[in-house]
Amino acid sequence: MATGYGNGSCGIYGLTAQRKGVYTTASGNVTSTAALVWPDVTLDDIKDCWFGCRFRGSSIGFPGGEGVGCKRSVTYDGNGSATQIRVQYQVHENKASNNNWIKCVVVDLTNGADGVYARKVCATYASGASNSVGHDFGSASGNSSYDVYDLCAVPRIVLDEDADWAPYGRQALNDAVVDLNGHKLTAGELSFETSRTGMVVNTANSTTAEMRFFTFDGNSISNGNVNVGTACIDAANIKLVVDGYGTYYAATHQEYRGGTVVDGGTLRPVGNSVAGTLVLGATSGAVQVNANGILDLNATYNYQTYPAFVLNGGVMCNDGGVDFNTQYALTKGITLTDDSQFQVPRSWGLINGSYAGLSLDLGGHALAVSINNGKTMYFSNVTASSGTINATGAGVWEIRADRNGVGFVGTETDVHAECELRLWGPMSVRDYEAAHTKNDANLGTSPLNVHGVFKPTTTYFRGVTMQDGSTLDLTAWPEAAGWPIMNAYTCDGEKEVKFAEADEGETTTVTVKLGDCKVTGGKIFSWASGNDVSRVKFVRGDADNRYSLDKKDDGLYVCTGIVLIVR
Repeated sequence: MATGYGNGSCGIYGLTAQRKGVYTTASGNVTSTAALVWPDVTLDDIKDCWFGCRFRGSSIGFPGGEGVGCKRSVTYDGNGSATQIRVQYQVHENKASNNNWIKCVVVDLTNGADGVYARKVCATYASGASNSVGHDFGSASGNSSYDVYDLCAVPRIVLDEDADWAPYGRQALNDAVVDLNGHKLTAGELSFETSRTGMVVNTANSTTAEMRFFTFDGNSISNGNVNVGTACIDAANIKLVVDGYGTYYAATHQEYRGGTVVDGGTLRPVGNSVAGTLVLGATSGAVQVNANGILDLNATYNYQTYPAFVLNGGVMCNDGGVDFNTQYALTKGITLTDDSQFQVPRSWGLINGSYAGLSLDLGGHALAVSINNGKTMYFSNVTASSGTINATGAGVWEIRADRNGVGFVGTETDVHAECELRLWGPMSVRDYEAAHTKNDANLGTSPLNVHGVFKPTTTYFRGVTMQDGSTLDLTAWPEAAGWPIMNAYTCDGEKEVKFAEADEGETTTVTVKLGDCKVTGGKIFSWASGNDVSRVKFVRGDADNRYSLDKKDDGLYVCTGIVLIVR
C-alpha cells in the first residue's frame, strides 16, 4: 500500500491534477514584490506538497530545464500555520562551452493578499560562483536571463510496504515525489505528459530502499523522467535494480548511493563522456551485472569516478552503433564474481585514463571475450589476476602500450586465444594456448612473455618469450604421430620462440614436453650464432620420458638414436 494519494498529503491537489502557475520575474535583481503563483490558496493548503519547476531559458538544458524540487522546508508561526516554504531545485545548464551543473536554484513561497507568491532567492553554480540573495538567475554567469518559471504542486506518495507497479506495462505516474520509506518499489514502463516535471524517488538517509525497473521485451524506460536520489536530497540511500527483458536508458545525473544492479535486460548509459560519468548513481556505489543482465557502454566511455564494475555472470559490451577506435572505456577496474563475458559487436576496450593501471580481477573465474568479424577488443594498462581469458571470434584482440609502456600484465592469467592476437604493447601471461588457424603479417612488434605453459595447438601462433621456470608443451601439436620436428621452430620470423635471459651467473630453466611424439633424433630448435642462449637450461618434460636434450651452438637437439614412445 502507499499513502499520500489525492488530498491526503497535498492539500487540494490530486495525483494527476497538479495545480500549475506561471511565475515571471524581471531581468536583473528581483524586486521586493513577488509574483502571484496561485490565487485563493494559502501555504497551509499546499504545505505537504512537493513542487515542480520549469525554467524557460535559452541556455538551460533538457525540455524547458525542468526539475522537481529536491529539497524543501516549511517555516511555521507560533500557532502552527505555514509562513514560508523554501524549495531547492537541481538544474542542468547545457551551455556548449562547459556543460556545467547548476547545483541549486532556491525559490521561496509565501502567503500574499491574493494567494501564494513565489520569489527566487538564490542560484549556486557548479563552478562555485553564487548569486546573491534576490539576484536574478543567470546574471552572474553572463547568460541570458531566465525569467519565466512554470511552477506546479506535486503530490507526495509514501510507501508503507513493498509495491509493484510493473504489471501490464502500467503507466505508473505523471508528476510525483515517491518516498520509498525503506521499501522496494517495482515499476514498469513510465510515461509522462509533455508538460511533466518528472518523478523524484527518495528515502530517508538513514534507511535503505530499492527502486526496481522492470522492462518488457522490446520496451524501454529512461531515467530522463525519473530522478532517483537527486544530489540535493539528503535521502538517497537507494539501490537501483534493472530487471526484465528490455532496456533501461541511464540518461541524466543520478546520485543514489546504494549501487546499481542489472538482474535482467540491458542497462545502457546515454550521453557523452561527461554524462557517462554521472548516470549510474553515486560514484561510491558499485555497478553489478548478474547472469541475465547486460551493461552496454553504448559509445560512452568515461567511468573513472566509479569503483570497479562487478560482473557476476553478466555481459559487458559496446553495442551503441559506434566503434571505439581511439577512445576506450575508461574505468578503474572490473571484478568477476562468476564466469562472465565481454561481447564485441562494436570495437571497444579497457584503459585507465590516469595511467595508474586498470585492475581486471578475474577472481579465479573465466572471462569469455567474443569478438565479431572485423572488430577489435583493445587492452591497455590492464593488470589481471588469477583466472582464464578465452578470446574467440574472427576479430582482433589488440594489446596496446600506454605512455608508460604498459600493455597487459597477467602473470597469473591463463589465456586461450582462438582470435587474432595483435601486440603493440607487451603482454605477460601465465599459460598461453594458441589455437588461431590463420596467418597474419600484422602481428605487432611487442613481446609475449609466458611464465607458465606455452601450448601451441596449430601450426600458427604468436611467438613467445619463455620465462624462467616455464614449460614449452608440444604435446598438442597436430602432427603428433611422426611429425616433422626437424627445424620446426626458429628464432626468427612470426613463429619466433625466445628464451628470457638470466642474470649474470644464473640460469633460466625451460621444460620441454614432447609427450607421445615419435622422434628419432634431430634438431627441434634452431638459433642463429650470436643469440645468447648460454644461460638457458633445458630439462626433459616428463618423468617417464626416455629422451634427452642437447643444446648446441646452432640449436636444441633430441639426442640421436633415442626413440621416444611415451604410453
